[in-house]
Amino acid sequence: MRVVAALAGAALAWGAGPALAEDGATLATRFGALEDVRQISLSPSGNQVAYLKPNAGGGVMVIVADFTTGASRAVLNAANTGEDLRWCRWASETRLMCKLYVTVDRGDLLMGATRYVIVRNDGTGQGYLSSGLGSRALGGLQYGGDVLDWDVAGKPGHVLMTRQFVPEAMIGSNIERRREGLGVEDVDLESGKRSVVEPPRKGAVRYMTDGRGHVRLMATRGQNDDGYAKDEVRWFYRAKDDDKWRPFITARDEDSDTPLAVDPDRNIAYVLGGKDGVDVLYGVALDGTGTRQ
Repeated sequence: MRVVAALAGAALAWGAGPALAEDGATLATRFGALEDVRQISLSPSGNQVAYLKPNAGGGVMVIVADFTTGASRAVLNAANTGEDLRWCRWASETRLMCKLYVTVDRGDLLMGATRYVIVRNDGTGQGYLSSGLGSRALGGLQYGGDVLDWDVAGKPGHVLMTRQFVPEAMIGSNIERRREGLGVEDVDLESGKRSVVEPPRKGAVRYMTDGRGHVRLMATRGQNDDGYAKDEVRWFYRAKDDDKWRPFITARDEDSDTPLAVDPDRNIAYVLGGKDGVDVLYGVALDGTGTRQ
């Protein structure tokens, strides 16, 4: 009984403590404050760091700090309604590439879109890297692409990016562009110029490189008779020094094999597969034999 009474007394004493006396403003300050650093990236030399910081007036800023001088400055600010910077990464010692998510209010519909922006470490040279739409485009473009490779062999300052191609046509004219689907482009970060590396393909949903600027894997997804995407995803591979696509893996459910990365030195794809509820990682040769390692 003495133990129970002691515990009850302790509970009453704790419950009557100052924690319950804190007002809403104090609690909001302690538990509702935004993080100081949302995301951070170190430059190739290790002498600079860029980080995303919530802006007191709303939005997100990109701050670059120089370890050699101790100076820091804001180089980019996404403060407009519906804008949100998701992350930034150093594409070179002087240039940052950032992913921007934008929400557009269409009246009865909120639409989201992604775009990539580029900026120098001193705040100059701001611009969009994601491809835009022409005035003759036959559809919209919400997907701004993704970076596949940050290191293109023999081309410093270039990246490989996916691009969703939208067909174009002009009423009363025979001039049209029929390219449609997901493709891959080589993008010059300095000039913004783009060149097609992998032509767009309808049904293509993903590409994967070897980390050296060569596209080695492609995933496609077909449609059923009602126009809905099928559950089945088919993967294709390229052998070394060959542009021909060959069947690789077919994924039909969550336990199916899924490629994660390509090792160019071993000429294999690292694949994650499921067996009896357990994930298994193994290598699959990209030489046509399909040998598992």
